[in-house]
Amino acid sequence: MKKPDPPASGNGDFPNQVYAWYVVSILTVAYIFSFIDRQILNLLVEPIRYEEGHKVKSARKLPATLLDALRLLEKNKELRSGLGDEFVDSYIKLKMQEWGQYTSHLSDWERKNTLDC
Repeated sequence: MKKPDPPASGNGDFPNQVYAWYVVSILTVAYIFSFIDRQILNLLVEPIRYEEGHKVKSARKLPATLLDALRLLEKNKELRSGLGDEFVDSYIKLKMQEWGQYTSHLSDWERKNTLDC
């Protein structure tokens, strides 16, 4: 099947109907493949429900805080090689600043229950 010629640019006319429907059909097929891909993942991977999570012994626990996650990211060789050392270091620096802002802020609960003022 021959791909229709795109419309000439700069003449102010709308694209011809054949080309417009060609583009719509290609985008529809791409959307269908994307949808099927997501559904296959949901069927193949058994979701771990929160209420049954304590029964799964082989699952690794998620980091409890952002600081714990950043420390693990800093040591992870696979992510460093995939994303690049410069990106990982910049991301960690940015998130460490965010962690510092978070930990320097007192919540209302902390003010009411922990300060003896």
